[in-house]
Amino acid sequence: GRYVSEGRGVIISVHADTLWYDDYPDPENGDFAFFIELKGLDSDKSLEKIVRELKEAGLINADKSINNWDDFSFAIKDLMNGKSTNNNAESNGKSVNKLMLLLDESDDFLASVENSANRAIDVLRELRETFSGSFKFVLAGLHKVIRFEKNSSFGNLDHISVLPFSPTDALELLIKPMSCLGFVIEDEGLTSAIFSKANYYPGLIQYYCKMIVDAAGDNYLQRNFDVTKNPPYKLDDEYLKNMLGKRDFQDEINKKFQITLKLDDDNYYEVIALVIALEYYENNRPVHVSIDKIRETCFIYDIDKIADMSDTELENLLSEMVELNLLRKVDDQYEFNRYAFWHMMGTESEVNTRLTTINKQ
Repeated sequence: GRYVSEGRGVIISVHADTLWYDDYPDPENGDFAFFIELKGLDSDKSLEKIVRELKEAGLINADKSINNWDDFSFAIKDLMNGKSTNNNAESNGKSVNKLMLLLDESDDFLASVENSANRAIDVLRELRETFSGSFKFVLAGLHKVIRFEKNSSFGNLDHISVLPFSPTDALELLIKPMSCLGFVIEDEGLTSAIFSKANYYPGLIQYYCKMIVDAAGDNYLQRNFDVTKNPPYKLDDEYLKNMLGKRDFQDEINKKFQITLKLDDDNYYEVIALVIALEYYENNRPVHVSIDKIRETCFIYDIDKIADMSDTELENLLSEMVELNLLRKVDDQYEFNRYAFWHMMGTESEVNTRLTTINKQ
């Protein structure tokens, strides 16, 4: 839910299109699912937490010693084969038919797996293949998780990027729920203005709809709606534009923009956005910024982690920012996707200060 609402995140799974949805989980019938947050945990610490969760649920005997991922593999195989010595499932005459591990905030886990001779991914993949259709796992993390998947030996792990919505999906998110609540947008051309303002972020579209619903309640209290004629509640141009200009909505847009900039722990997105904002200020207008110009500015501000990047590495970062609707690519150069993003970066002085101090934090 959080990944979708904030328009961010990556889900890596094996055969993600075959995850179980109907009546799941259902422990009474042996179908179990565990949501486990791994934020800040490396492979070893992640293993400890996963095992602890399974022991607390009674699926693994509390006295069973599991010290590494191979031990975990043997324990899960016993569990799925009905050989577990746990007291919970067997005492009730139940077996484990399906087991899903939903592992959230898994960036540090994946980084530790990638940077060492670690068995974690191999074990999870082997279990999925051994118990096809019965054991599944999902690794969810921030946008940088894609980099692990692209540059690793994870094999057939598929990834789904949760990004800003397409126009079709955004329209469905706006129109369907609102029409069910009795709201009618008289000028359908206004939907484009709404989506542009919300940057196609599902969370912002939902927030905008909530504002409309809340305002309708206030209008009833103030008797601005005729209870004998409404619903439908007809939303005209003036009403919708007034909602778009509300301070609360503007604050929410800025909040989502800042959250998206800070998805990456290395501040790559923020640095690039600051460089583009600086170019806007120096030209007193929006301009297209080249990769060479970004690298040159980072060199001037001693931001070596970007200045020393190859063209391919920098292009990959910029492509990610385009996917997130932060930037727009024009020929081989880049600009902010929305004019308002320029001023969301702060004043020229604030942009300069941030670029000067970003490496000192």
